[in-house]
Amino acid sequence: MQWILNPEGCAARAALRRVLLRANVDMIVAVEAYNYELQLGLVSQNRGLSLVPERILEHSRMRSRLRVLRVDGLEFPLTIWTVHRQPLLGFDGVVAELSRVLIERL
Repeated sequence: MQWILNPEGCAARAALRRVLLRANVDMIVAVEAYNYELQLGLVSQNRGLSLVPERILEHSRMRSRLRVLRVDGLEFPLTIWTVHRQPLLGFDGVVAELSRVLIERL
């Protein structure tokens, strides 16, 4: 089966490649596209498999036409950084609140 994935540089694609290599399975990429709805549309046409964040899939028009497969050993931890210039010149409270909300919601 071929894959429809984000282009090289995507952390999820790299994680998938590692899992497949451990299982001695070749990863054949048929299509590289940044647009998840395009990827899911191609999957719905039986053009290959894709790797899409669950939150994207939940809101996709294609959701009812797709079947989700869970892959053991394929985990995607999420790391978020807030990067800012020092000093913040009075914005310390804003950055702290932004960080708190991101942690709470994600």
